[in-house]
Amino acid sequence: MAKKLDRPVLLDIGAIWCHWCHVMDEET
Repeated sequence: MAKKLDRPVLLDIGAIWCHWCHVMDEET
């Protein structure tokens, strides 16, 4: 399953990571 959705999952993780980067940026 992970191999089938390799690209979408990576994009999802990237979007989540970006979101947290913005959140942490606002907090500090």
